[in-house]
Amino acid sequence: MASARIQRWALKLANYSYTLQYRPGVQNGNADGLSRLPLATSPATVPVPEEVVFAMALLDGTPVTASLVAKWTARDPVLSAVVRFILQDWPSQVGEEYRPFHRRNNELSVQKGCVLWGSRVIIPVQGRERLLAELHDSHPGMVRMKALARSYLWWLGLDLDIETTVRGCTVCQQHGKVPPRASLHSWEWPGKPWYRIHIDYAGPFEGKMILVIVDAHS
Repeated sequence: MASARIQRWALKLANYSYTLQYRPGVQNGNADGLSRLPLATSPATVPVPEEVVFAMALLDGTPVTASLVAKWTARDPVLSAVVRFILQDWPSQVGEEYRPFHRRNNELSVQKGCVLWGSRVIIPVQGRERLLAELHDSHPGMVRMKALARSYLWWLGLDLDIETTVRGCTVCQQHGKVPPRASLHSWEWPGKPWYRIHIDYAGPFEGKMILVIVDAHS
């Protein structure tokens, strides 16, 4: 909530260990004077602070808005027809591409040009890659990504796309949970002949199959 100037000061002072001490404004004349004291010469260039406020750095990657989803929906041939069906009426017979939506026709609605299944926004094909990138931004893992997606959005094959994204991510694979290593357990030596035997087929050999029986003791 602080201004950009206060945030830049906080970033600079984060390198030091200090204690804040209040000083009344009437006793702060020296700092007030220095802040307004003109320079003897005007600088040719104004130095740019090395620190970058995180909020400013993410301006180019703003989250997906409802207006953007509505624009994608209007361009999508399937979802644009679904919007028309929801607002008017579903035909008695629909094509194969509309069947996933027709099965949920009593749960679909249109808000600001976006198709909703309950409280989840149905994402057109054009925006799926971008939404997957946002869900996968902090590498939360496959289970967490599915939980986030099921709370806000949906499209046909969403779970499979999430699994493909996580399995194709090198960072997720390197930091994923490694299953516990199972200890090796060798065959116990039998105490007498024919206590344990191993049987398998060998062949075909000269048009025949051979039944091989091995006694583990002998």
